[in-house]
Amino acid sequence: MAETQTTPPAAPPPEPRSEDSDRTLAMVVYGLYIIAIFTGMAASIVGLILALVRKEGASPLYDNHYTYQIFTVVWGLVFFVVGLLTFWFLVGFLVWFIGWLWFIARAIIGLIRLMDGKPNPDPRTFLF
Repeated sequence: MAETQTTPPAAPPPEPRSEDSDRTLAMVVYGLYIIAIFTGMAASIVGLILALVRKEGASPLYDNHYTYQIFTVVWGLVFFVVGLLTFWFLVGFLVWFIGWLWFIARAIIGLIRLMDGKPNPDPRTFLF
């Protein structure tokens, strides 16, 4: 007798995420970035991970904001490394301070645009 193999039914497709959940999470990430200024930037790593995880499958508006958030941390790391390399020339503190101000401004500007329902003009750029 031949045995019949039965395959289990396929899992139902995941339900699409709501726009509200992406909006809320994008706000949380911006909040973590602002808090990171006072916690030694540790909260920015958590925000980066959240943005990386949620970017896929997000609507174009929130994909734009997640990309902006990811590149904010990447450019922030560039400031940190350049400051570290120029530390010996007594310029590193200035580079770190400028990077700190830039990081705060970018997080606040991104949050304001998100709250207004607007995308960032070019989320991958160094500028705002």
